[in-house]
Amino acid sequence: IIKLFPVLHFLCKSLFCILHSMTNYSPKVVYNNTRKKKGDIPLKTTVYGDVLFLINLSMDFLSLFISGRILHLECKSRYLLIASVIGGVYGVLALLIKSTLLGVILNTSVYIAMCLIAYPKVSMRVFLKLCVLFYGVSLLCGGAVTAFYSFFDKILHNIPLSSQSAGKAKIP
Repeated sequence: IIKLFPVLHFLCKSLFCILHSMTNYSPKVVYNNTRKKKGDIPLKTTVYGDVLFLINLSMDFLSLFISGRILHLECKSRYLLIASVIGGVYGVLALLIKSTLLGVILNTSVYIAMCLIAYPKVSMRVFLKLCVLFYGVSLLCGGAVTAFYSFFDKILHNIPLSSQSAGKAKIP
């Protein structure tokens, strides 16, 4: 899996760049439909299922891989991939869940199922450690990606994209 991981990273990165250039993120799914004043346009955010699926798949794969490495578990890439696909599909379907209680129950069930599929031959004690660690690593990776995106998004907005605007950009 060590030899496969850089290739997987390159493929996911290339696929994200292609999908980003194709979709351009235009608003479709309403997350916050509150209006402050009469005439205000409701806030809308677009979520593309294919992009969300690939992001969840890659983050779940990475989180399961890291969790297994921390616990020194033997991992098979096909099991990790199957569990990650389930997590990616659930990530897309989770947009349809309106109930908070149902969302928590399904989220916990999917996390447990992913751990069972990725590492099927572990003891109950190791399995419980794996579930807790997988949840923590997922939260940590999600926070790191959000911070990374937020930091570089601010920097990249100040970089000129063409030679015509090269003299007009302000460098912070």
